[in-house]
Amino acid sequence: MSSETHRAFGVEQEHFLFDRGDLAPTHEKIDCLWDNLVNDGFRIRAATPSGVVLSVEKNTEYGPLVVTNDACTHIIETAFPKMTCLSSFRELYESTWSTLQDHFETLGLKIRLGGVLNEEPERIHWRPGEKDPTGIRLRRFLDRDQISHSLFCSNIPACVAATQVSLEIPEDEAILKLPYFYSSEYLIPLNFSNSHKFQGETAHCVRPLMLFANFHQPYPLLGVPSKIPKSLEEYETMRLQCSGRDYSFVSIRDAFRVEFRSACSQNTVDDVLRLVRFRLDVDRGFTVESNAESHIAVSRFRQVCESGQF
Repeated sequence: MSSETHRAFGVEQEHFLFDRGDLAPTHEKIDCLWDNLVNDGFRIRAATPSGVVLSVEKNTEYGPLVVTNDACTHIIETAFPKMTCLSSFRELYESTWSTLQDHFETLGLKIRLGGVLNEEPERIHWRPGEKDPTGIRLRRFLDRDQISHSLFCSNIPACVAATQVSLEIPEDEAILKLPYFYSSEYLIPLNFSNSHKFQGETAHCVRPLMLFANFHQPYPLLGVPSKIPKSLEEYETMRLQCSGRDYSFVSIRDAFRVEFRSACSQNTVDDVLRLVRFRLDVDRGFTVESNAESHIAVSRFRQVCESGQF
């Protein structure tokens, strides 16, 4: 079977990363991690105005590979370059995480698998991303008003991890496919769940349910939207109605990129490749007759997350 794909794809892989004694790494230890990676062929990609490193990158034959924290020191993310070969991706993924694991061990750090922590960490060291270097957007979200829900957590960014897949789809094609993509989105928590418990609440896939429970309504672009936009103009209008960013599970990020966000952090490269293949197969299977009503897509997705059945 050919490993060449009909679309270019990208992957962002997040994992929880803890120090000895299940403590979140200090800023000083993460600073050491970036220093060690720079000495091992990476270079600084982004830093805060005061010079604190936020991400590093390394050139590959496919483009830059980026390593960063996602909002806090205990979530590490690798953003792989756009690729068109699954076997090449496997090689790059394995070599990248092998290198990272060596550096983690040197510093006494260890990956914890899964898409959600059972409880909020005892102590969180917030570390803004390169697109929010001063942390203004992060702080605004953390300071939002509370919601009366068992899955509400002010510090939810520190409790969840994902594997996100992007496909190189032109935006005028992507907007036509949005209802179709959402009609099959329930298959992600059904087959790729890696989160089952948070704050004493259990579910087949609790991570997406946490997302729904942590935003004040109405929020037009959240998870599986109750109204799926049918034009780029309608999509942009809905974006402007959001108090923050677009938090939908199928997001048209730019003119040639669609990002799929509903999957929990996957454990192995085989799991990640299975997820990439799923996204590619769904994209290739599109027909104009295969769209589904928004309310069906929403209710089916929630039902699968809650019970693992539909």
